[in-house]
Amino acid sequence: MFKWFEERVQLVRFNVEGVFTASEFQTGSNAGPQEGGRFSGVIAPGIRLAEDSALVFVYNASYNRDLQVFREDEGPRRRSEEQRHEFIALLSQDFVKPLGISFINRLTLSPSVFQTYAFTRQTASEEWRNGIPLGGVQKFKGLYDYWDRGAGIEVKLLHEREGERKHTLSASVQSYLRHYRNFTSLARQLDPASPEPKFEKDYVGVLTRAAYEFQAPGGTSLRLGYSQLNRYFTEDRARIDPLVEAGVPGERRRDITDTVEGRMTYGIPLVKGLVVGLGGSWSNNRSTSGFNDTLSPLPAAGVFSEHYYDYWSFRLDPDLAYTQELDLQLFGLPIKGILTLSFSYSYDRRAYRDREAKDKDGGFRDAGLGGKDANEADVTHTFAPRIVYQFRKNWALLLEAKKNRVRSNFQDERVYRECVPILVEI
Repeated sequence: MFKWFEERVQLVRFNVEGVFTASEFQTGSNAGPQEGGRFSGVIAPGIRLAEDSALVFVYNASYNRDLQVFREDEGPRRRSEEQRHEFIALLSQDFVKPLGISFINRLTLSPSVFQTYAFTRQTASEEWRNGIPLGGVQKFKGLYDYWDRGAGIEVKLLHEREGERKHTLSASVQSYLRHYRNFTSLARQLDPASPEPKFEKDYVGVLTRAAYEFQAPGGTSLRLGYSQLNRYFTEDRARIDPLVEAGVPGERRRDITDTVEGRMTYGIPLVKGLVVGLGGSWSNNRSTSGFNDTLSPLPAAGVFSEHYYDYWSFRLDPDLAYTQELDLQLFGLPIKGILTLSFSYSYDRRAYRDREAKDKDGGFRDAGLGGKDANEADVTHTFAPRIVYQFRKNWALLLEAKKNRVRSNFQDERVYRECVPILVEI
C-alpha cells in the first residue's frame, strides 16, 4: 500500500506568495490609510492513474487587504478586503501524437468540476463574522459575496521542438451557477410576498474560450484569445417598458459578453534582458433587459432605458521589463541573484449604450438636451513600477507601487465618481 502511494501520489504544484501593502484614497473617499497585505497560495496533489493520465485536486486561495475599486452591473464600487477560495478536481489525459499526426506532439483532454467562493468587505467597519468556506458560508454578510459551482472541459494541442519555438492551441467550455446569497432585491426586502425576483443577480453561466499561444527563446511570445460568456439569469426577468407593453412580464433575462484579447512580448536584441510587452482586450455586452432608472414605480415617457446593461469596454496594457543577473560585492557583502525592473501602465474604458449619467442629486445630467456626456462612461488608469530581486530559486524580494485613477461621469452618490487609490507593496 505504501509503495503504491509513493509511486502514484505526488504533489503536482505548491506555491505560496505574500506581500505587505499600504494603500490610501487620495480623492473620492474619506476612508483613511489602510495597512494590509496580499496572500495567495495553491496546492495541487495528484494521483497518477496511468502513464498518461492523472487525477488532480487543486485548492487555490487568495486574500487581499487594500483599498480597491471594482465594477458591478450597478456601477463602480469600493472594497477594503477580499478573499477567494477555489476547489477543483480534474482528470488530465494525454495523447502523444494522436491519430499518428506527428505535427501534434501532445493532445491533452481535461474535464473538471469546481466550486468557488468570493467574499468582500466594502468598508473596514463590516465584519467577516467568522465565516469559513466549508462550515459557515452563511455567516458572511458582504453584499457582493457569491459562490460558483460548475463543470467544464478543456482540449489543448501542443507543438514544440526542444529548445525552439512552442505553439499551443486550446479550447474550453464551462457551465456554472453563480449565487449572490446576500444580494436581495429591494422589492422583496420591502415585501417578502412580492412577485418580484428575490435573487436578481443569480445566473447560470456558459463560458466558451479559444486561445492560441506562441513562445520563442529570448522573451518573444504571442497570445490571442476569444471568449463568450452567456449569462442566463435564474430569477430576474427582462424589463419591458410599461408604457409600451403594460402588464406583460418579460422572459428570463439573458446577457451575452464577447471578448477578444491579445498580448505580445518581444526581447530587444540590442539590449540583453530588455523585453517590451503590449496587451489589450475589447469586450461587448448585450442584454435582453432594460431598466427603469428612476425612484418612481412607473417611469415617465422616455425615461425607461431599453439597453441599460449594454456596454463596450476597451483595455490597453503596455509594459517594459529589464532583467539582469547580479554577482557583485556591496559593502563587502556578496550580492548574487536576478534583478528585474519593470513598469506597466493600463488604460481601461467602459462606455454604456443607454445608461444616462446622473448628477449628485440623482437627476439626469443632460436634462434631455443630449449632451456629449449623457451616457455613463467609466475610465481607469493604472501606473505600476516594480522591482523584484530573486536571491534563491524559490525566494524573492518585491517592491511595487501602484496608482489607480478611477473616474466616472456618473455622479450619483451611490457610485465612486473619482477615486485615486495608492498602493505600495513590499
